[in-house]
Amino acid sequence: MSIDADASRPLSIAISYPFALGTRSGGSASAFETARELARLGQRVALLPVSAVGWTSFPRPRVTGELLGDERRRALEAEGVEVVPVTPSRVSQWLDSGRVAREVRRLARRRRLDVLLGFHHEAAGLPVEAERLGARFAMITIWQSYRAALGDGFEGVGMKRAARWLNRRAVARPLRRAEALFATSRFTRRELVEVVGVDAGRVEVCYQGVDPVFATVPRSEPAEIRRLLFFGRLTPGKGLGDALRALAPLAGRAGAPRCARLRGEGGGRPDAEPAAELGIRAHHERLPF
Repeated sequence: MSIDADASRPLSIAISYPFALGTRSGGSASAFETARELARLGQRVALLPVSAVGWTSFPRPRVTGELLGDERRRALEAEGVEVVPVTPSRVSQWLDSGRVAREVRRLARRRRLDVLLGFHHEAAGLPVEAERLGARFAMITIWQSYRAALGDGFEGVGMKRAARWLNRRAVARPLRRAEALFATSRFTRRELVEVVGVDAGRVEVCYQGVDPVFATVPRSEPAEIRRLLFFGRLTPGKGLGDALRALAPLAGRAGAPRCARLRGEGGGRPDAEPAAELGIRAHHERLPF
């Protein structure tokens, strides 16, 4: 996505996120880091997190305390980022996109907006707002599986038909209308193309927490793999169990992995069963979020 901007002024970027900044997830960390790094690059950034936590039913609980992410908010404001909390709908998360669109309109009355960036269902109304404002619209795609959210009969998900229909309206439509999509993995890029049906040329893979210079570091392919390091949330949806099971064909070979070190936040043990199958010793280190 190229932007014809006046080089004499920074870009004005509004970023929406569907949950509160203090939620314990990689998504909230991604929203925080994205806003901060764009500000450090000299851009004028506003972050609009919806003050909600997770997928909750009616009546939705009010978010209070550390979940609001006051510490992160202060850190962003120190970098020059304007944080605009969005009051969620008390009825349903599917109505939050209207609240986000309203805050974007209010923000646009105070300053010009060049780019609108969304993450998920909260961005459903942003394509229309971007067109009205003459801004560009893009999305950061970090969802665990778009096939699970949007597909029919995805094994092990059991998503109700109504929820799948809402996902297609609130998630697939803005994804298809975005000028650019920033995927955090090649897996996500493949799902965006195969499941959502977006043009592959609009998807840019941007690995989280990996500086591009990392790809230039000389390295040699090891003769054998003896250890596996996993760094992330210890929850089933992250695919850790799948990764260990993928090693099963190697279990009887010389040089097969026998030690896995798992570091992350979360109370689950998605590796327990596959690790036992493989005879792998798994060492866990729970890290503060």
